[in-house]
Amino acid sequence: MAGSTFKKLADDHNAASVAAGSDILAAVAAPRNGVLNIAIAVDTSTIVQLGISDGTTTETLDLNGGVGLTAGVAYAFTFPAMKGYSYSLVNKTGATATTIMHAALLFEVPVG
Repeated sequence: MAGSTFKKLADDHNAASVAAGSDILAAVAAPRNGVLNIAIAVDTSTIVQLGISDGTTTETLDLNGGVGLTAGVAYAFTFPAMKGYSYSLVNKTGATATTIMHAALLFEVPVG
């Protein structure tokens, strides 16, 4: 029977305030090709970005269509992950008072 295994790459819960432009979760490398699962909830509306680096250049992409995440709401996103690339979560526009209620990067690999 086919399924998936999950590996936690990074997480933080009830984290101190994160200024605009700062990492919510620092860059972590994908151990192989798979799927990156992103979970996040914030206490102040903010736009969150996924940072992607090939080791030379880092690009940041807005999550949620560039619309600020609503305070107190849980969000989940998926994105293809490639071995050799690093991924991070970045607080694009939030106030210094933005508390990260929960954030996690989980790596999923199909098995079977």
